[in-house]
Amino acid sequence: MTGQEVQEQLQALGLTQAEAAQLLGVSTRTLSRWCTGGEAVPGPAEAALRAWRRLDKRVLAWRPDSVSIVEDNVERMAIHRQEAIRLDDILHRVESRGGPSVPWAVSLPGCEAKLGQVYVSFYKLRNGGFSPSVYSRRDGVAPDIKRDWPLIEDAIFCIAQEFEKHASRSVALRAVAAATRSKSHVFGERGPRMLNPAQRVERQRSIEAQADRIDELANRADDGRPTSYREFNEVLATLSGLGYSPPAPALISAVPRAYVDRRARVRILFVREGAHEAPVTKAIETDEVSVRRIVAGRALKYLGPRLPIIGESSPLTSFTGPAHVVVEIPAGADVAGAERSGLYLIKDLTPEQVERAQY
Repeated sequence: MTGQEVQEQLQALGLTQAEAAQLLGVSTRTLSRWCTGGEAVPGPAEAALRAWRRLDKRVLAWRPDSVSIVEDNVERMAIHRQEAIRLDDILHRVESRGGPSVPWAVSLPGCEAKLGQVYVSFYKLRNGGFSPSVYSRRDGVAPDIKRDWPLIEDAIFCIAQEFEKHASRSVALRAVAAATRSKSHVFGERGPRMLNPAQRVERQRSIEAQADRIDELANRADDGRPTSYREFNEVLATLSGLGYSPPAPALISAVPRAYVDRRARVRILFVREGAHEAPVTKAIETDEVSVRRIVAGRALKYLGPRLPIIGESSPLTSFTGPAHVVVEIPAGADVAGAERSGLYLIKDLTPEQVERAQY
């Protein structure tokens, strides 16, 4: 990790150098040298920064709890760093094999994941994350953690997905509530008479009460309790009746996105052998989950940010040998081995194999 990369990671995580130094258990001077490239970043620190960034992208908790930070509990923060790295490693391994073999049913209020008669319980942490607790089987098969570890990893992955889903809803809802509360004094008035000062105060309080309702939805999401977009829409209707215009469209639209299955669309391209101006012979559009299964266990080679235009030089125009399979990963898609958006060659995979998979 270069000094520039360290700075980019800190900026993405919203950390000052002083805050990052405390969380990483080093001096501010040491972190400053990492940022300027004057000193190499040690492996454990780099692993923590990368794990935090990936967990943050998933809207999963990565900071230690506030008590550990305020008390500057070095030991507890070190334990938390290792837990974050381990969780990130597990999520990466499950994705590398194409996702969970079977989805687990997860109850956040019950702190339990279930697959038939197999259970994995977990603790909710004060920072909003979780820690796996007990693995048990009630199907007559003796538990064996070493034998069943891939199954346990699938459970942890599904638990993380459930936390991510509810956290995304909470973040989107709280942003709308905060924006509504900040502009609660701005509203339209209907009728021939203007509201008097007392009426305006009462109207503002009514608008703030609706912001409180949105915050309550966010609180339920934090707890893993059911919420629905319909409930949010009812609040918007009430606000409209009070003459209040909704906050910025980007804030409002983030809420329904948090309530739908957000699978980015990915293209699978068949690339013919030899040098051609238009080497792509077929394109199949699918979702990121399907692509994860295709690339599971295979290496990806980055080819560039986009498809070439005619006459433009590109790695795609210089393929030789058999036909190849290339995936075009859009921004926001989560596919193991693809660290950024763009084109990736899937090594040792043929178009015929993809066709047989019926995509």
